[in-house]
Amino acid sequence: MGTLFHRAASSYDGWGHSLKLRMGGSMQRRELMQAMVATAATGLLPAVQSVAEAQRHPLPSILSPALHLLAEISRDGVRVKLYSDGTALVTDLRNGVDWRFGPVAFQEEGLVDDGAVWMRTERSMCEQYPGRFLGIAEGDGFRFWVLDAEGHSRGSFHVTLQIEDNGLEWRFLEIDASLPSLSFPTALECESLVLPQHLGRWVRTPLRGRFCWPFFSVMNMRWFGGLRGENGYVAILPEEQCADAVISATELSAAPMWLQRMGEWRGDRRIRYEFVHGNYVALAKTYRTWAQAHGLHRSLAEKLRDTPALSALTGGRLVSCQQAEPAEKPQFYEDRLIAPPPGDPATPYRIYLTHRQAAQVLRELPAAGVSRALVVVRGWIRGGYDWSHPDIWPPDDRLGSLEELRAVCTNSEPFTVALHDNYQDSYQHNPSWPHGVIRTKEQRPMRGGYWNGGQAYILNAAAGLEYARRNWQMEKQLAPRAMFIDTTSAVQNYQSFEPGRLQTRAENVANKAALLKFYKECGVVLGSEEGADFAIPYIDWCENRHDRVAGESIPLWPLVYHDAVVSGRYTGSDWAGAVAKADEYPPWLLDMLWGYAALTELGSFEQRSAAYERMRATRHMDAWFASICTDAMDEHTFLARDATLERTKFSSGRSMIVNFASQAQTHDGVSIPAHGYVAFDERGRPLVL
Repeated sequence: MGTLFHRAASSYDGWGHSLKLRMGGSMQRRELMQAMVATAATGLLPAVQSVAEAQRHPLPSILSPALHLLAEISRDGVRVKLYSDGTALVTDLRNGVDWRFGPVAFQEEGLVDDGAVWMRTERSMCEQYPGRFLGIAEGDGFRFWVLDAEGHSRGSFHVTLQIEDNGLEWRFLEIDASLPSLSFPTALECESLVLPQHLGRWVRTPLRGRFCWPFFSVMNMRWFGGLRGENGYVAILPEEQCADAVISATELSAAPMWLQRMGEWRGDRRIRYEFVHGNYVALAKTYRTWAQAHGLHRSLAEKLRDTPALSALTGGRLVSCQQAEPAEKPQFYEDRLIAPPPGDPATPYRIYLTHRQAAQVLRELPAAGVSRALVVVRGWIRGGYDWSHPDIWPPDDRLGSLEELRAVCTNSEPFTVALHDNYQDSYQHNPSWPHGVIRTKEQRPMRGGYWNGGQAYILNAAAGLEYARRNWQMEKQLAPRAMFIDTTSAVQNYQSFEPGRLQTRAENVANKAALLKFYKECGVVLGSEEGADFAIPYIDWCENRHDRVAGESIPLWPLVYHDAVVSGRYTGSDWAGAVAKADEYPPWLLDMLWGYAALTELGSFEQRSAAYERMRATRHMDAWFASICTDAMDEHTFLARDATLERTKFSSGRSMIVNFASQAQTHDGVSIPAHGYVAFDERGRPLVL
């Protein structure tokens, strides 16, 4: 792609504009045809012929392959010139920068989304071809034909191009059925990519391979961007546009790839490009402004006013407790083709924390140095963790009585207790199966992961909402003040072909949002897994797996949403605290840098002493988080060339410098210890936590 971009860029100055069409006044059709015939003999490109299969818009035999200008539009500080090969030259007049859409976008030979629960994101050159384009002005927009590597037409599409509110928007009004998917516009030429993947990703070394990344399992916000020098672009997929789209990427190129909806090209497709001065922080803040204006942001300060029980988290930490899980049967290992662990045969049920023991843990937390916390109890449902979704009631009585569980849930300040639940997964051994399970196009139930309950199947989000409403009528007997609805904001958008219950991807994400909205309207503190922009108006916290790759990981998620949602990271029950190896930094440094809450996992009642030890060793995390929990993150900076020294700054003026190196480093006269940190107050003075 880099070579193709270079060739395209070098040819701009030599282009002959023998045929110039502007949006305000196109040629008459006869004049257009005469011009095409006149330029057909120039030989700039090889002759193009259409493929044999029937198409709605076959390629006209007299269409000229000669490169020419289709339109020039200028408004609101943006000027764009669109050419007949699909390339476009965009000038950001405010910052004096030119951007180019190149001539090639990789197209898929078949379906990108083949109905699997996790889309295969890595693609092969054997299943893609370099798509090129030939276009004409048509109506209020343009018709482009997609040409494969042999010069055959695979189909066409109609697109409009307009400038609104300092942004450039492409809108697709019609796409031929012969195209199973479509990648257009092409990638903008840039020096690095900025991707909202997990924490955030800054790609400065060309990607090896080809990828298709879906929303919201890989892309947790509906945008991507690129940088060149001190300027960048942000591409935003507004409203439901991210539902039927993935991001196609390779090398240092990223472009939208549009998917059919239920096997057809229904609904419009839109993407908006904005151009800014600045680095990845400016790109994140551009999207943040857009999200705030479009209902995808709600502050923690507002959420705290509506749900005071959230203060147990904003003033403390997350504590995760596993109560029980079903033991694996022989089939569990046979189906996975792995050997069962040695020892005695598995018991049918494993208890780690009874209700009475959970109550004891809550009483002991203050002595462990935890003054406030949101405590999530998992595995309380019938059969233990995962076993009975979506038919979870009654709670498993092997853990204790209903009254004992209610006593845990209604525990008074300073702790708020959350119940774990899930409306994504369904299991064959439960009464509701297969009602509401997604059906693939071949009418097979969509298989999910192989979890504690065995083979999971995926519920369509409308059914998940129905089951949640049904179950809440029973769950509310426990008077929970918080709920953790697992996986809802962690997965991609699905479509279901179940007769009588068809569901598009857009309906899927709308129903997932409705599920979260339902629980929020029940008055509970609400959490979910990983986090996605559609969930932010409703969830109060998310539990994720954000990690760090030196020099590549950038905090896009907190730059956009730190003041809107509490983030905590799964790090395992062996989470280091103060016992990191001498040549490694303690993992809690990441939480300090990004302004995340500590998340401590308690695996069993017998392991609680070790968990308390980790809590005591990390009380400084709670003090720091409580001081900046409702702040926006304003800045992130790499302070060392090798990315071992990083700084974040928050809207209160407080900041944090973290040293990932194994030796002390100095910045602005302040020494930051090896594998350590220095926090600063609003006036830039070091803080003692």
